[in-house]
Amino acid sequence: MTGRNHFRFPRGGGSFVSMPASTPFTPGAFALCLALGVFTAAAGAAEERFPFAIPGDDASPSFTNLAGLSPRPAGADGFVRIRDGHFYTDAGRLRIWGVNTTFDANFPGKDDAEKVSAHLAKLGINAVRIHHHDGSPAPRGIWSPVVKGRRRFSPEQVDRLDFYLAQLHRHGIYANLNLHVSRSLNEAEGYSREGLPRKTRYDKYLLYFEPRVQAQLKEFCRNYLLHENPYRNLRRVDDPGIAMIEITNENSFSKTGPELAAELPEPFRGEFKRQWNDWLAHTYRTTAELQKAWSANTETPGSNWVALPRDESIETRSVEIPTEGWNKQARSDAKRFMVDTEEAFFRDMVSFLKNDLGVRVPITGSQITYLSPKVVADTCDYADVHAYWQHPRFPNEPWDPADWVIRNVAMETNPAAASLLERAPWRLLDRPFTISEWNIPEPNDYAASAVPFAALVASLQDWDGVFFFQYVNDGKRWYSDTISGYFSFNGQPVKLALLSACAQLFRRGDLPPLNDVAAGTFDKLVPATLGLSHRIGIDPHATQSSHLTEPLAKRLASPDGRVVWDASIPKRAHVTVNTPATRAAWGFIANQRLQLGGIEIAVGAAERNYAVVVLTSMDDKPLEQAGRALLTAVGSASNRGMQWNEARTSVGRNWGSGPAEVNGIPLEITLPRAGARVFALDGRGHRMSEIESADSSSASHFKLGPEQRTLWYEVTW
Repeated sequence: MTGRNHFRFPRGGGSFVSMPASTPFTPGAFALCLALGVFTAAAGAAEERFPFAIPGDDASPSFTNLAGLSPRPAGADGFVRIRDGHFYTDAGRLRIWGVNTTFDANFPGKDDAEKVSAHLAKLGINAVRIHHHDGSPAPRGIWSPVVKGRRRFSPEQVDRLDFYLAQLHRHGIYANLNLHVSRSLNEAEGYSREGLPRKTRYDKYLLYFEPRVQAQLKEFCRNYLLHENPYRNLRRVDDPGIAMIEITNENSFSKTGPELAAELPEPFRGEFKRQWNDWLAHTYRTTAELQKAWSANTETPGSNWVALPRDESIETRSVEIPTEGWNKQARSDAKRFMVDTEEAFFRDMVSFLKNDLGVRVPITGSQITYLSPKVVADTCDYADVHAYWQHPRFPNEPWDPADWVIRNVAMETNPAAASLLERAPWRLLDRPFTISEWNIPEPNDYAASAVPFAALVASLQDWDGVFFFQYVNDGKRWYSDTISGYFSFNGQPVKLALLSACAQLFRRGDLPPLNDVAAGTFDKLVPATLGLSHRIGIDPHATQSSHLTEPLAKRLASPDGRVVWDASIPKRAHVTVNTPATRAAWGFIANQRLQLGGIEIAVGAAERNYAVVVLTSMDDKPLEQAGRALLTAVGSASNRGMQWNEARTSVGRNWGSGPAEVNGIPLEITLPRAGARVFALDGRGHRMSEIESADSSSASHFKLGPEQRTLWYEVTW
């Protein structure tokens, strides 16, 4: 392996010129090296992996501590409210950089709650989505066992959640409360689930029309939101540390269609049919009017088939649920009925939460891609969405831990298919927009880009919040140094380092929103690839979409050139961000020279030619004037002993063990000011060693690489 101060430069045909440490390193020599290509570390150095951990209990006042971004406590500046289409408090605009905690991770012990909250604040997190806490009995969920047909909260679990929320708020972290995620009424509660299809698990779909499920949800909301947190001396509805509320998670009804209702066992099928017939009676009044409307739209005029069988009528409430093969108008009416039912449910729930319980913060119903977007526009204070890039697929049994695959392809290579950018057209342009679940799940060789892509798209599109899914889903793994599943950031050092590196890009507003707007309608969205040149979304009042030429998806750029997404050569596909306070590049940038303003970054050899590099000011000044900056250079992380299949699309159960290992990224950095000092940092952000420099009178030059055994560096002047 090349020595610490032994440089190798590419020469034509892929060979290299080596320069010993004794070679004078002048600005002229540096420019010559850049002209030849880029600095490239030896192949062995590029492949070398080393353990690196960002401890889950660390809140030390180190260089990487971003807790100062969050005013303390959360809620001290008043309730979160909506102004000019965005979230605000008394302190001004609120941009959320958040994570999810799920299952028993929502009920940590008191010592864990205090440590974890402080650590999340240090990472730059200012909101946590409380998710999947309502589905299980203790210790995984909030419930006590069912007694005499009633399910009540576990006092111990409620106390743990209270203390957790109080600690989050103490450290400037808001909460997003989810009211219905994974609860399923069961036989012990007098609610038979026999014959119910999997699509209705967690009482999804049923919630929109089944009165008993709705009544149980309201009881949950009353007990949950009117409960006084003794560590805050506030009921949840009176606590300004609660930023927002989601009614039901990923719950589709009209988009699933009536076919599922027709397959339901009784009494669910009968309840759906009863409400369907009531809707028909309200819409058409008589069977004759119904027959007239449906017959006019019969697809096979002149045939013996009639629009409505003779033994079915509105008067007897016996009209069947339309399924495939029914008249087009009948199926259209069934869809209208289901959309109206969705809207009625959310109107009722929002009224109940605000008027009966006194909720004062913004409310959304369910994710906008699961509903008619018009329903969200007509009933919700803000819109929310979920997205994943290459979520694991389970070809046989759902969530089989041994039988799953991913594609393992970098999102950088295909802007037109980028799942995060594809969500931008769904925004409602007149109100706040959040993405409460986003990730590139593990294991994925290109998972690191989940964080900078989120900061990029959310900034340009002027979104109001990002919640990564998730931080941790197991209350016993708060301090893990191991990648523990598809979604957890905890134990994944590459993603954790980038959470801090990119927090300021979004929260500080380093990358301003795009000026021009391209508006779609409920029925026609604008192309997602406009998302790097225009703020895009749905104008609820528009009757036609903006007519703009869809850009070629191979190379997208913001009008001011601050952002370029270049996939014209897939093997070199990458993104660059050039703002005064943050410069970043990610994708297949190995063996490339990048000029980002006055800063030059030459990336050496890296595994799969992939890397993410972020340089961000730590004192809010432009990098050319900053006194402090954080440099983060990452590739990927994997567990020891992780075993991929031959196609590199799955590890099955062979996740390996900790500590997670990373590959160091070899870099040559030129900073346009002399006198900079660079220090390699440990996982807590404390100095380990100083990097030797080769300065000129007007610039600082540094060579960094795997030998420093770190993912981030302190730069000071």
